[in-house]
Amino acid sequence: MKKLLLIIFVPIGLVLAIPLTLLLLMYDGSSWEDFDKTIYSEDADAMSAFYEDLDVALNDYQENSAREDDLVIPVHEDVINTAIFTLLQGQNDQYLPLESCESSDCLYVIEDEINDNLVYRIKGAWITLGDSSEGQFTFNLALEAGRPDGFTFKTNLQARFTLEDREDEYYLEFDRVRIGSLPLTRGLFTRILSVANVETNLDEEDFPGVDLAIDNLSLTINKAEMLENLDGNDDAMMDLFAEMLNIVFERRLVHFEIQNRLIHITMGISQIRSDDDEDIPPYLYDMHDEQGYNPDLFDSGRFMKTRFDQYTFNRALTGDTRYEIKERHFNKMLYDNFDGFEGFRIDREVNGRMMSVGLQGLWFDFGETDIKIYGLIEIDSIKSVVDMRWDVVELEADRIEYQLSRVAIGDAEGKTADEFILIDEATNSERLEKFRDAFASIGDVEFAIFTEVGNLVISTETLENFMEVGTVEDNITIDSFEINNDGILLDLKASNENLDLILSAFSNSLQDAFSSPTILGNLDDNLNPEPGSPEEAVLESVASIQTALNDNGDVDPELVEELFDAYEQMSPENQDSFMDSFYGEMDENVVDEFGDFFQN
Repeated sequence: MKKLLLIIFVPIGLVLAIPLTLLLLMYDGSSWEDFDKTIYSEDADAMSAFYEDLDVALNDYQENSAREDDLVIPVHEDVINTAIFTLLQGQNDQYLPLESCESSDCLYVIEDEINDNLVYRIKGAWITLGDSSEGQFTFNLALEAGRPDGFTFKTNLQARFTLEDREDEYYLEFDRVRIGSLPLTRGLFTRILSVANVETNLDEEDFPGVDLAIDNLSLTINKAEMLENLDGNDDAMMDLFAEMLNIVFERRLVHFEIQNRLIHITMGISQIRSDDDEDIPPYLYDMHDEQGYNPDLFDSGRFMKTRFDQYTFNRALTGDTRYEIKERHFNKMLYDNFDGFEGFRIDREVNGRMMSVGLQGLWFDFGETDIKIYGLIEIDSIKSVVDMRWDVVELEADRIEYQLSRVAIGDAEGKTADEFILIDEATNSERLEKFRDAFASIGDVEFAIFTEVGNLVISTETLENFMEVGTVEDNITIDSFEINNDGILLDLKASNENLDLILSAFSNSLQDAFSSPTILGNLDDNLNPEPGSPEEAVLESVASIQTALNDNGDVDPELVEELFDAYEQMSPENQDSFMDSFYGEMDENVVDEFGDFFQN
């Protein structure tokens, strides 16, 4: 009888025990509870958390590293889990599973009924980074299922992966899945997929460079092939972006690895870092206050009017009819036109200090046979200068055409060619052509045009457009110009004979004002100069010019330049007082006519 009972009940017991055992192994009510949710808040911000990690890394780098060292940013898993949390809130904007939460609206990402007697819930998702150097991480998903008012089955789905950033590819390999305490091996998964005859070929057009291998459940992304989806799409800027990514991959400027429960992002700063003392030209800081660029400190209209006033003074005193746009004048206008390049960087306060990442400034360096364009990129105080050289390929009196011949990033004294990024005809002509194509897509800019082949053309026409700021439109024309190491020299003239007579009459009357015995006294009364002030320097310059006129009538152009260098340092009110002092010594009709036709 006992044997009969065993024969009957043992199989029944096994049938009941096996699924019950599996359920017990799969049950997990502690993993989600043990997960540290203190990073969750209504204002959770993954980028702010990342910037805090970046701040720590930068401080350590600046204090303990040399130019040849790379920057390593250790990113804690909390940063990634904060990002996952914000994504989950995209599914349920009330999701905030803290102790203060008592309703299902904030406890669960998703809660839905399968039928009247069964409900399933997604409680949360997070990752756990591995302790070893093998690049492992685990994705966790907390789930619940059960009767609405009865027993709830809880489990945690864990999928472990290995991620490697290799020289030519990203490699992601599935390791195992664990449901609660029940492991499901990779071998079991591959057999299931094989039996199910799962399609493993990915569409080459939709996933260029991506290879999914079912035999070992791995995903390989070829870096170069991945860029083919960006390159060659008839968008020159996107092609250039793809090419710059190619440089990043080639030189391994950014790569990462998982170890010690951190993602270590290594940036190849040594290859692009310039000397610590590299900076934008100091005169651009005249447009800054304690908070940085201040548009109220620079008036482009007044600035260009000052340039035209300098031209008229120089014409009256030296007979030189050329108008000079000095390099610093040009760069100030450019800097102001782009609002101090604030839109090209991210400024963020982290741990009580301001961190700036991005383009700090762009400026031109003029030469007789080439133009160099410099851009200063900063990651906090780590600086990298981009240097683009444009060589003259066509030179005429009213037109100069330049071709981009060299792009260098991070070039600095003492660096060899393989220690910075160099793009020219010799190193990579195809890559240089990508830059030219990108410039060709820009077309017109304020002072020049880019041709269909990406060459830079500066002409009398484009410079006349530039000159319209601060003077009356169409009343001044440019016959010819030349570019030298100091800037751009324009040969100006009035646009018709009558206007030329007005300009000449103004020049003659201004020269007479300089010879007036009362001009110095009037200036002294109107400017009230303090010792060592710009006003005192202006008064001394006027006295020197007056002496030169009275002695032999010849005025050195440098005296006029010194006068206006000091003039620029005065307040707008004193600049107006200076000009009014001279106008008071001149023929009123001549001043009025000049103002009507040549001053905005």
